[in-house]
Amino acid sequence: MSQNGEFVGIQFKMGLGENIQPINPNLVPSTHPLHLDRKMYNQELGNYIFNQIELSRTALMDSIPTIINIGDEYLKTIELPFAFTADVGFNITLTIRVDYRTWFEQINIKNDSPEDFVTKITENIAKSFQLVAVNKSVN
Repeated sequence: MSQNGEFVGIQFKMGLGENIQPINPNLVPSTHPLHLDRKMYNQELGNYIFNQIELSRTALMDSIPTIINIGDEYLKTIELPFAFTADVGFNITLTIRVDYRTWFEQINIKNDSPEDFVTKITENIAKSFQLVAVNKSVN
């Protein structure tokens, strides 16, 4: 850190913002997460996805899975309250816990439509993060 600061929490986005959409996936290095080989680009819609869920609506092994792509129209801002002081000369390490079970609360995999599923899961994602620790270490 180059200057002291008092923080009341952190904020970040879950998803990819509109500034990412114009990037041509063929122009980024093959090791980059947005490269086409990583299947994060939806060719049909011409945009990136930030979450893909594949689920079976029945217990039968031969059932055709439902694939749900969640794109930038569901971009979420996550705010995690946690007061801390950042001091000059220290690196800050944040420990964030994600409760993935929260993502599926109030979801009926068998009966919810894909649209309902996406709406519910994106609302639940925002509730699944918790900032649990802030650690300081010397540069």
